[in-house]
Amino acid sequence: MVRPDISHFHRIAKVRMCRGLIFCMGLAWGMGMFGCARHPGYTYPMLTQYEGEHLGPEATIRYVQDPVELDRMRLRVKDGLLVDADFKPLDPQVDTHPKRDGFAIFVMDMSQRIYVSFDHEQDRFHHSSILAGAAVSAAGDMTILGGKLLGISNSSGHYRPDAECIDRVLKRLSQMGVDVKQVRMSRIGQDGQRRYVPSRTPGRD
Repeated sequence: MVRPDISHFHRIAKVRMCRGLIFCMGLAWGMGMFGCARHPGYTYPMLTQYEGEHLGPEATIRYVQDPVELDRMRLRVKDGLLVDADFKPLDPQVDTHPKRDGFAIFVMDMSQRIYVSFDHEQDRFHHSSILAGAAVSAAGDMTILGGKLLGISNSSGHYRPDAECIDRVLKRLSQMGVDVKQVRMSRIGQDGQRRYVPSRTPGRD
């Protein structure tokens, strides 16, 4: 009776184990690349299909590269109102800016600085434009009139943050002195459905 070569089976088991490990590593990497996995600290990287959108002779997307321009987009608060770099209440001013739709896009960076712009435009200026494609801790849009924040959502096709990022933004605004109890929240879930939620104070159940 011929004994089976045990070492042969050991080699097969090792090969299968290695293949399984490679598959799992590839799966984890792929999930991170396509936005299915999030980095610690509520980090939302830009989706990979938009990488390089501002490059090439036919590119139309503009990225903010000037730190002075970026700083002027940083949201400030004065007397409970959202104000610009000149401490004037933020307002879309659609009468004098007919291309604006009344909404402001915003992103919050990893240091909890919030940047806003009323001048978003399809294929021209997106959420990704503000921080030049860098990862964010929140993104969406705001409804602001006369410096008053009326509504907020997590609508962003470039980052697709979860709805909970709204709570973090409202908490940050509250720390800055904004009364957010009357702000209307529009939460977009992973299914893409928009749900309006009654106002509440951040950090409370």
